[in-house]
Amino acid sequence: MKCGFCGYDFDPSEAETACGNCPLVKGCHLVRCPRCNYEMPPEAKLISWLRSLKAQLQVHEIKDAKESIK
Repeated sequence: MKCGFCGYDFDPSEAETACGNCPLVKGCHLVRCPRCNYEMPPEAKLISWLRSLKAQLQVHEIKDAKESIK
C-alpha cells in the first residue's frame, strides 16, 4: 500500500500496528501510514490487483530483456 501523503510504500499489516494505540473507535477501517501517521481509507482490491499485475509484468520484462541480451 502507498501513503497518499508522503508516498511511503508499506504493508497493510504495518498500518494495523500503527493504529493499535488509537483511543478512538476500534474498527474505523482507516489505515494509518506508519511513517507519517496520515490516515486514509484502505486500498481498493482493484488497485491491489493492478499493482500486483504491474509487478508481474515488470518481472517478465526484465526476464525478456536478459534473454535478448544473450
